[in-house]
Amino acid sequence: MAGIFSDLESLGLDEAQNFQVFNDVKVDEQEMIEKAKLELIESILYTAKLKCPVCHREILFRTLKSGKIRLVKTDLDLRPIYDIIDPSIYEVAVCNVCGYAALKKMFLSITSKKIDSIKNNISAKFVGRTYPDIYDYEIAIERYKLALLDAIVMEVKDSEKAYLCLKIAWLYRGYLEQEKNCDDKKREEYEINENTFLEHALDGFKIAHFKEKFPSMGLDDLTVTFLIGELSRRIGKNEDALKWLSEVIISKVASRRLKDRALESKELIKQVKGAN
Repeated sequence: MAGIFSDLESLGLDEAQNFQVFNDVKVDEQEMIEKAKLELIESILYTAKLKCPVCHREILFRTLKSGKIRLVKTDLDLRPIYDIIDPSIYEVAVCNVCGYAALKKMFLSITSKKIDSIKNNISAKFVGRTYPDIYDYEIAIERYKLALLDAIVMEVKDSEKAYLCLKIAWLYRGYLEQEKNCDDKKREEYEINENTFLEHALDGFKIAHFKEKFPSMGLDDLTVTFLIGELSRRIGKNEDALKWLSEVIISKVASRRLKDRALESKELIKQVKGAN
């Protein structure tokens, strides 16, 4: 078969056949896709600064530029899913000197009594570490767990601890959705961890429902009632779930959207019962 440059021989370019349009290099498409994804993520992140209210050191943390990601859908338990990156991964600020960690929106809201609790129970033993510019789910889980431990030490409201537990459960779910080919042992471990933190979130929201005034952590009383029902369903407590979901469904002040979610959760329970 004649080469693509054979018709240039009349121009004296006999050697043209020795040239290739592209170098004969094998391209790893998956590697190129991952590289492009990392470059995109890097382009929507920036480094922000805060002064730690516990040790007064300047801390750096990665955060997202506004308006760069789009909400795709929301899980039934209100976990938001975005198109490029999960912003929850970057919502905790950590001081690598004293070990104080909290959601960025709560980071500066700390009393002198809570500061003393962090110093006495965390800082004395804490060993910090340097985080990469791009966090993954496992890094995020570590940072959230530190924030949860600090929250326990500081004796914050039950709704705040429950919210952190819910976010950690979402991170385990996000990891499993992203790493579809992870080994069976790790998948089982993370599924168990997700359920464990869903249970903790459920316990915390139940306590808060009876003890606290809402809104708290951006959640009103009826949203918490729905969450208690939906989390109960997710861990297999269907009868309890139906009781809480019914409160939302018959409420005269619940939004149509929240009622629709409660009805959807109730329908899933009916399907499970029908299958049994």
